[in-house]
Amino acid sequence: MAKFKKKLERQRKSLPDVPEYPQTPEELAAYQDLLGQIRRAGNEKHTSIEILLVAATQRAHLEELNAKINALPSQTVNGSHGQVTLHPLVKERRQLQSSYLQTLGKLLLTTRSRAVSRLKDDQEGDDMSGGLDDENPILRAIS
Repeated sequence: MAKFKKKLERQRKSLPDVPEYPQTPEELAAYQDLLGQIRRAGNEKHTSIEILLVAATQRAHLEELNAKINALPSQTVNGSHGQVTLHPLVKERRQLQSSYLQTLGKLLLTTRSRAVSRLKDDQEGDDMSGGLDDENPILRAIS
């Protein structure tokens, strides 16, 4: 006779207000602000603490980069052949902004990610409708 292993239940009541490992004050402020946005959006149970920590770190670094760039006399520098090019910090900010926006999408904090999430939820609900989509001529024409 086969022995069945008990399935462990995941019980996470909510995300912590303060993360367990030490962060800089800027990262902590970003974490708490993002956590507030997640709670207002009602996505707390679908949020990974690891992704939230990454987003908070990215946001703190982005704010630091913005401060450094604003302190520069110019956002361009002269290249090795005398050509004018963007300052390396400006390029770094672009990459970090792109990465931060992707992370926000994973947290369902962007308009597009929320719309896709709702669409998936609606499709899952439609699958339980018992085939009513076959009766709808508009949906039949699309598929």
